[in-house]
Amino acid sequence: MELIAQDVDWTQVRRKIISELSSLRLNGTDADWIILVFAIAHEKSGIDPQLERLSAPEDLRTKIENDFERSGFGVKNALHRLSDEAFSSCLHVVKNHLLIINRDGVRDFTIFMINHILSSSHGVTTSYSRISSFLVAGIAENLRCSSIIDLQPITAQVAIDSIIKYYHLIRDDRSGEAELRRLKLEMHNKDYTEFGFDGVPDYPAQNPVYILDLNRRDVGASSGIKVPKLTPLEEFLDMDVSGEIIVITPQFRTKSHKYVLRVLNLLAQRYPINTVINFSTPTAKSFSYGTLIVASSDSRRGKGELLEIDVTRNNPATKGLSYLDTVNLASSIHGIWTEPDTSYNRTLPTVQRIINAQFSDGYIDIPSLCRVMPRKTLGIFQDNELMGMGNHDKDGGYQSSLLINSAPILESLTESQVNKCHYVIGNNGAGKSFLLCDLVHQLAERGMECAALSVSRADRFPKATGGLERYYALIGESQSLAKRSSASTKSLISLLETPYRFNIFAKILVELGFNQEVYLIRKGKAQKQREDGNGIISLSLTLPHDQEAIELAKQLDPSAYEIGIVPRQERELHFNNYDIIIPFSNLSSGERNILQLITLLVSTASHNATHFIDEPEISLHVRWQQILPKAFSILAEEFDMPLVVATHSPVMIANATDSNCFCYNVNEGVLELIDLEDRHSVETILLQGFHTYTPHNREVHEKCARLVSDVIERVNTNAGGAKEFGKSAIEDLSTISEIINRTATHDNGAQKQGDLDLIHKAMTAISTVIQAGQQ
Repeated sequence: MELIAQDVDWTQVRRKIISELSSLRLNGTDADWIILVFAIAHEKSGIDPQLERLSAPEDLRTKIENDFERSGFGVKNALHRLSDEAFSSCLHVVKNHLLIINRDGVRDFTIFMINHILSSSHGVTTSYSRISSFLVAGIAENLRCSSIIDLQPITAQVAIDSIIKYYHLIRDDRSGEAELRRLKLEMHNKDYTEFGFDGVPDYPAQNPVYILDLNRRDVGASSGIKVPKLTPLEEFLDMDVSGEIIVITPQFRTKSHKYVLRVLNLLAQRYPINTVINFSTPTAKSFSYGTLIVASSDSRRGKGELLEIDVTRNNPATKGLSYLDTVNLASSIHGIWTEPDTSYNRTLPTVQRIINAQFSDGYIDIPSLCRVMPRKTLGIFQDNELMGMGNHDKDGGYQSSLLINSAPILESLTESQVNKCHYVIGNNGAGKSFLLCDLVHQLAERGMECAALSVSRADRFPKATGGLERYYALIGESQSLAKRSSASTKSLISLLETPYRFNIFAKILVELGFNQEVYLIRKGKAQKQREDGNGIISLSLTLPHDQEAIELAKQLDPSAYEIGIVPRQERELHFNNYDIIIPFSNLSSGERNILQLITLLVSTASHNATHFIDEPEISLHVRWQQILPKAFSILAEEFDMPLVVATHSPVMIANATDSNCFCYNVNEGVLELIDLEDRHSVETILLQGFHTYTPHNREVHEKCARLVSDVIERVNTNAGGAKEFGKSAIEDLSTISEIINRTATHDNGAQKQGDLDLIHKAMTAISTVIQAGQQ
């Protein structure tokens, strides 16, 4: 079966070919050139039938060499030195690997080999060229330049990544490399011009951005740290050109090389610097650091300020982001700061979530990620004063997740914690667990008490260490069954110390449909209840409570007893003859979860202390999911305390209808408040919260009717605002249409088509009403 291009790791393909060519004793550079030549020949074979017909090695060799010579492509001497037998062996090995890859894949592999050869010859990785070019392209577009002048190109990747039309590169006389860049640009159908470095001052480029990558080094340099020469920068500065300037420089992790500072101060003597970005790229064993500097001949650029961005790998703010995500985030932040009112279509999905969460109202400083400060004057940059240059403060406090903005819930909790139940729903990966951790740290930092209830192994609450323990407690046990049983028993016995708490506990369990009694059973006791009750203590959940039993229970060793109940099915089967008592260790996972949750929550509830719960619905049947929001509301009201609950359950959201319930949907990094009228059905939550369409979804009909009605009302009362509202309504309906087409499993079903037709009619009606209102 053919391999699809994007499913192939080209590095692995190259390594396998190199391994199979090892018997020929080729050095790495020669082997790479040979692989590239045969990859190009293989790709050409589909265009040139003569290549397929040739079988004799000498004929094929002549054909390939002649083709490359005519195209101006330089073939390394390694190909000429191969014997006919070695030539055939190389061709056979490469062709066998490429035959299982489709034509687009062979083209991509050829481009990968070009990038690999060019990058290796200058002492950088292929990943470096890809990542740094992606960053440079984003910054160049933010600067609104019309042309790029690449002063010291490595792979010319910026021409591919950028949407800027005009690309000019300095001619390179190194053997074969200029031809490789030309070949790559032609394979991408990119127009370009070449000229000599001396022609830079007089070259007629319009509104140019000059790019100088100082990472381009001679791999033949002496061993040790290969520090690039500053000569190219000095020669460029002597030209005194006008335009935007982007300089990329490596960082060295030793105090003896203050290379970045030298570059900064040298550049600042001639041009005002307005942006410094520190980033990372992967290496074979770890990662390396680089710095991108943006300067301009126009002193007005940057409004007299300096933007610093740090997206390096050791920055806790960028933890979990890919290398491409980090540089895309850097260029996006730079764009927001440079052009606040401009939207960008090249933002990667994860980065877009961060932009939505953190920069929806424009640029803001974010600790350790980005900051704006007064622009430095002539050459006064000092060591350790810039972000990301080895000066991250390890004791700088907790770093909140960039992927979600906790502000709406945090503001609600800090304004008034009392009685509120906050529910957060969203898909896996939406950031709900990050949100809970952020809120825990943010409340603790404000000196506000909080606790997290751990009842599942999936919980990812922070540990109560590092200063958190003063205001935060991690309660519960989510590991072994024995520990969960002991923790629940201990919590139940502690409830008995305070009748008020036990009454609330009993009220909630009865609400959840449990038997009128709960039991404490000595471990190892048989399940069948004896008449004398030896080893079994019955605690009535209804008034009046058995005080004698309560006093007896209070004296028990929690480690020797466990909670027991008569399950619902047993109660219904035996018609109130409560003969079967099931101990905690033998209950279903759902029964264990609900008992542990309620006992822990009631026993630890504290006035004004926020309690956090992550996915309490795990293993619970639908009936309990329906009742759980009511139980939480009872607790919030009885103890004057707030709760924050993360959930995947639309059933819980649909039943969180009390006045103290606030429900949020996590949508691309933003907490969107779900109005009470939008919580009325599971279908609504599935469509709006999970972007999932279900058959016979009434929300589609109700949404269409509501939007058309609202538009008509606005046209009749406020024609000026009706147009914008109508535009927003059509966008909402378009989104629903996309969700239906993307998630419907009954692709040709009449229900799906009927809903799509209804949406189309609603959009048409809205457009018609808006047009009529403007006449």
